[in-house]
Amino acid sequence: MEQKHIRVLHMIGSLGIGGAQTLMLSIQRKLNPEKVHIDYIFDRPDGHYFKPETDKLGSRYFYMPTFVGTNLLEVIKAWTRFFKANDEYKIIHAHVYTYASIYLWIAKKFGLKTIIHSHNTSNGPGLKARCKDFLQLPLRYQSDYLYACSLDAGKWLFGDDVESKPNFHLLKNGIDVESFRYSDEKRRAIREKYCIANDDIVFGHVGRFTIPKNHKYLLDVFAEILRHKPNSKLLMLGNGDLYEETIAKGKAMGISDKLIFAGGQSEVAPFYSAMDAFLFPSLFEGLPVSTLEAQANGLACVCSDLISSETVKSSLCCQIPLETSLWVQKSLEAIEKRRTTPDESVYAYDITKAARELEDFYFSILNN
Repeated sequence: MEQKHIRVLHMIGSLGIGGAQTLMLSIQRKLNPEKVHIDYIFDRPDGHYFKPETDKLGSRYFYMPTFVGTNLLEVIKAWTRFFKANDEYKIIHAHVYTYASIYLWIAKKFGLKTIIHSHNTSNGPGLKARCKDFLQLPLRYQSDYLYACSLDAGKWLFGDDVESKPNFHLLKNGIDVESFRYSDEKRRAIREKYCIANDDIVFGHVGRFTIPKNHKYLLDVFAEILRHKPNSKLLMLGNGDLYEETIAKGKAMGISDKLIFAGGQSEVAPFYSAMDAFLFPSLFEGLPVSTLEAQANGLACVCSDLISSETVKSSLCCQIPLETSLWVQKSLEAIEKRRTTPDESVYAYDITKAARELEDFYFSILNN
C-alpha cells in the first residue's frame, strides 16, 4: 500500500548552530507537513539552538548516549531498545559519521532504509581524526543510500569512485535565495546597532569558532588589511569552542576595537547586507551554506582553495591558497565588486528545489 505520510528520523547529533543543522532546518521549513515530518535523534546533551523552531514544525526528539569508544555495548543496547519501541520509522537519515556503522547496522536489522549524508571533506589532522576515518570506512558499503552536499564531500566519505555508484545522490546545499537579498534598510539597522560608520568598510565571516573555520588566520589577514584600509571592521557571526580564544587573540594583536563578535544569530540574513566583502579561509568544508548566502546577497567572496571547488557558484566568488599577501589583495578587490543583486546562477541552489527532491526521494524508496 502506498504511503501518503511519513516521519523520517534524522540522526544529527544536536540542534546547535552548524552547517548540517542549518541545511536541515531550511529544508524542513519547505517540506509539505501533510507528507513528511522530520524527527531528530541527538547524542549530545547540549546544543539545542534551533529547537524552538523545530518544535513549531512538529518535530519529536530522542536522546542516545554519546559514543566515546569504551561504551560500545551501552550504545548498541540503547539503539536496539529505541528501534524496538519505535517501529513506525522506516527511514533513518544520518549526519553523524563516526559510529554510524554501528547504529545504521542496528537500523537495518529492524528493516529501516538507511541514508548516510556527507557534509564535509575531512576529519582534520591528528590521531583522533585517523580513528574517525577508520570507523567510517564501512559506511560506503553498508548504507542503502549515499548522500553528499558536493562531489568532493562524496568522494571523501564514500571513495573516489562514488560517481559510479547507483545509490549515490547529490543534494545541493540550498538557501531561500529571496530572503538573503540585499536590503538598504537592513544594512542601516545592523550598522547602527553595532556602531559602524557609513564610511567604514565591513569584511564579514559566518561560521562556528572551531579549528576548521581558521579564525586565527582570518585575524592575521584582517590585521594586514587594516594597514591599507584603516577604516575597516571585521564582523564575525557564530559561536563555538574557540570563541573566547579568538577574542583574546584580537586583544593581543591590538585590533579588538576593529572586531565585532556578533555571536550566534537566529536571523543571519540582515548581517550580509551590512557587509562589503565576505572572507572564508576554512581548512576544509563540504559546501558551506554561508558562502551561498553571501553570494545571494551580492557579496564578493574570497574563499580558501582547501574547500570544495563547488563553493564557487558565481562570478562573485574566488578560491585562493592561504597566502596572506594574496588574501589581502583579493579582499581589497572584493569590496569593489559588491553588488545589490545576486548572480543568477545562485538560484540553482534555492532550498525549495532541494526540499522537493528529498521529499520525493523518501517516498520513492518506500513505495517502490
